[in-house]
Amino acid sequence: TLLLDESGSMEEFRQQAIRSFVGLLDSLTRLQIDVEVIGFSDSAIIHKEFAAPLTAAAKDKLIAALQIAIGHGNTHDANAVKRALDRILREDAEKRFMFVVTDGQGNGPSKLASVLPEAEKAGVYVMGVGIGAGMSYVKTAYRHHVLVDKIEDLPLALKTKLQEYIAEQERGASLIPRGKAFHFSLGATLAAGRRQISGWPKRHLLELIVYHAALAGGLIFYWSLLS
Repeated sequence: TLLLDESGSMEEFRQQAIRSFVGLLDSLTRLQIDVEVIGFSDSAIIHKEFAAPLTAAAKDKLIAALQIAIGHGNTHDANAVKRALDRILREDAEKRFMFVVTDGQGNGPSKLASVLPEAEKAGVYVMGVGIGAGMSYVKTAYRHHVLVDKIEDLPLALKTKLQEYIAEQERGASLIPRGKAFHFSLGATLAAGRRQISGWPKRHLLELIVYHAALAGGLIFYWSLLS
């Protein structure tokens, strides 16, 4: 799930955020990974559900909605994370991710300190992404976090963090049993999805996803996908 801060302070990042998010969403969709996109300010808005196809018309509708939504209200991040968590847990997936992108401190009625432990207990990997002024808050509030000065640096930053996560996972089981479906749930509040990968290491699928994310942001990374 991809969670995007749409509060008033995000207005200066509106165009860059839309380009990065829609490009990343398009890349994940091409990989047959279902993605949910949730925007939040005073309340959380579902811009795209997991199973909704990303047609040309749907993409245009999403862009138009983000143009209107970004730049208004407060930063009720904890409420949005809780809503995204409830939704992603209903998805059939072996791995669940949530990326929360924000440029400022949460100021809603709920606190992340009460929501994030619930996500961790449920096995959902939540990563805070701090942009500009939001970097210090994200570093303090999220156990897993990445900090970027500019939103266009997001693909490279996510690549690095996902590689770290992959390394942690490979210290356990390194291969998916041949023929077993790999269910992948990205939960920015990016999104949840599933894809049949027979005999592939989890590392390779995640590298492929990050590669497409980098392309979406205009950054090309070269690395090998080992067979």
